[in-house]
Order: sequence, then structure tokens, then C-alpha cells
Amino acid sequence: MKLYEITDIYNGVLSAIENEECTAESMEEALKTIEDDFENKVDAIACMIKGLNANINGIKAEEEALKKRRESAAKRADWLKGYLSSEMLAIGKKKVETPRNKLYFRPSVSVLIDDELALKALHPELTTVKTVVTPDKNAIKAELKKGVHINGAYLVEKQNLQIK
Repeated sequence: MKLYEITDIYNGVLSAIENEECTAESMEEALKTIEDDFENKVDAIACMIKGLNANINGIKAEEEALKKRRESAAKRADWLKGYLSSEMLAIGKKKVETPRNKLYFRPSVSVLIDDELALKALHPELTTVKTVVTPDKNAIKAELKKGVHINGAYLVEKQNLQIK
């Protein structure tokens, strides 16, 4: 039987008792059985949640390990590319073509800035301003708890299930 079915039966029995369709004493054994079924089902689902959380933690650990491997491989590839580049330039080779690879230098131009603060002060017209504005939920929560009305914001009480 599914958890929602047990809940429906339990609520039906309680409703019958409240509507005096039967006595509490006569339904006591039925309620006890239903409560036992409900608790067993809840326990099984809680165990599933714990298992899933354990899997999540294992996956997170594996993600971290893979991330470290990826970053290590990227650093190694960058180092090898720099090494290859410097050695090709050292002997004056701008292009090398093999049956499996074609290597060449493509010219590019980039901007290097020695002192960003000085540049910003001397040439403000060559700078951009980035501003990120987000609501301060902690401050809003504090104000709402004081009873201050804030349009578009309100407190919502939640029930957070803890499984240990």
C-alpha cells in the first residue's frame, strides 16, 4: 500500500470518529494498525532518502576528484603548449606540419595594463562600471519581523524535515 493511501485511510477513520459514525474504542485497533503501517512506510522512505543522500555525497566527492584531474590535465596541456611554443620560436619555426598535426603561430594583439587604478584615474572615459543590485534578504527578513510592511516581500513559514 502506498503512503498516500495509508494517509487517506487514516484520515477516513478519524473523520468517521469525529462524525460519530463509530466510536473511538471500536476503531482503536484499526487506527493502531494504520499507524503502524504508516510508520513502517515513513521509515522505509526515510531510509531511501538517507541512501540517496549518501549517493549524492559520493557523487560530489567523485565530481571533486574529476575536477582536480581535469584541472591537472589542463595545466599540463598549457605547460606543454608553452614549452612547444618556446622551443619552436627558439629555432625560428613558425609552422610545423606532420601527418597527424598542423602547428602554426597566428598573430594576435592584446592589451596589457600596468596599473589599473592609475588608468582609471587618468582615463575614466575608457572604463566601464559594473553594478549588481540584489535584494538583501536578511535585512528584509529583519524588517518584516519588526512588523514593517515591504511591498512585494513577505515571510513564509516552512516546515523542514530533518532525517538523522
